[in-house]
Amino acid sequence: MTSMKCSTNNPGCGERFWLLVGLLGFPLSQELIAAASVGEFEQLLSARSPQKAEALRKRLPRLDCDAEIELLVSRCVELGISRVTIDSVCYPEKLREIEDPPAMLFVQGEIRRPAVAIVGARKATDYGRATAKQLAGQLAARGVTIVSGLAVGIDSEAHRGALASAGQTVAVLGSGHAACYPAENRRLAMEIVEHRGAVISEYAPDVKAARHHFPNRNRIISGISEMVVVVEASHKSGSLITAKWGAAQGREIFAVPGRVDWDSSSGTNALIKNGAAVCTDAQDLVTCLERLGIVVSAGLAPSQPTRARLDDPRERRIYGLLSDEPQHLDQLSRSTGYPSSTVSAVLLTLELQGSIRRLEGNRYRLVPLHG
Repeated sequence: MTSMKCSTNNPGCGERFWLLVGLLGFPLSQELIAAASVGEFEQLLSARSPQKAEALRKRLPRLDCDAEIELLVSRCVELGISRVTIDSVCYPEKLREIEDPPAMLFVQGEIRRPAVAIVGARKATDYGRATAKQLAGQLAARGVTIVSGLAVGIDSEAHRGALASAGQTVAVLGSGHAACYPAENRRLAMEIVEHRGAVISEYAPDVKAARHHFPNRNRIISGISEMVVVVEASHKSGSLITAKWGAAQGREIFAVPGRVDWDSSSGTNALIKNGAAVCTDAQDLVTCLERLGIVVSAGLAPSQPTRARLDDPRERRIYGLLSDEPQHLDQLSRSTGYPSSTVSAVLLTLELQGSIRRLEGNRYRLVPLHG
C-alpha cells in the first residue's frame, strides 16, 4: 500500500515554486520542474506553449506570491488535501515512471496497489453501466483498486461498483478538488474519500475544469494503473485517449466487446481489432494481473443474503417477478416490457447486492434469506 499523506504545512523552496505554478493552473510536467525560478519556468514554457507563457506573464505582476502560497497551503489544510511532490517517497511509483509525469499531486485519501483503470463513455447504455459496475465490484472485492475519472456514465458506475463491494476506488479529476467536476458527482467524490479511497488532481483546489485538462487527467488514470479497461466507447470517446496513453506507458489494454451495430461500442470494438485484449469478465483481468506477477486475493467471503434495497422502480418490478424457480432474462423482459439491456442491468445490480443468483443460460432466481 502506498500512503499519500506526506505533505507538511511548511513547504520548502522547491515546493513553494511548484505550488505557485499549480496555483496559476498549469499542470506541472517533468520537463518544466527543472526550472529553479519563475523566470526560468517562463522560458521553458515559452518554448513549449507561447500562449501559456503569455498568460503567465500577465498574471505574475498581479500576484503577491508569498501571500498566495500561504493561502493555498491553508486551503489544502482546510479541505484535508495532501501535497505529494514527485521527489516524495509517497508519490505513486508507476506514475513517476511515465513520460511527462505531474510534478505535484493534490490528494484527498490514499491509494493502494494493484490498481486497474476502468473507463468509458459518458453517454453510456444500460449494458455498459451494468458491465462497468460488475467488473469494478468483482475486482474490488479481490483487493484491486479501481481507478477512473469521476465522469458521469461508465466512470461513475466503476466507482460505485467498487464502493458497493467495500473496495477501494480512486477518482482522478480534471479540475481542483473544490471545483470538482461534474458538480453532480461531488457527493460521489465525498463517498470515495469517506470509504478510504482517494480523489487526486494535478490542479490546485480552486482551479476550474477546462477542456484541455481532461487529456492531461487521462495520462494519470492510466499512469497509476496496471492496466486500462475500456467498457464502452464510441469512436470519438475521450476514454480512447486513456487507452492510447496506457499503451504508450506500456500498460495492458482491455476492451469489452459490444454490438457491432451500436455506435456506443464502435470504439471498443475498434480497440479489439487493433490488438486490445478482450474482457468478458473480471477473471480475464485477474489472470492478466497474475501473469504480471501481481498477487490478487481470493475475494471477500460471501455475505449472508439480504433483501434487495430496491431503490429504483424497475428494480422493484423485476425483483417482484423472481422466485425460487429460475426465470430467463427474455421472459422477464417480456413480462415487464423493459428492453433486455435494461433488465440485464437491473439483474446485475441485484446480483451484486447478493439478493439474486445468476444460473447458466441467463436464468435467475432469488437467494433465500436463510442461506
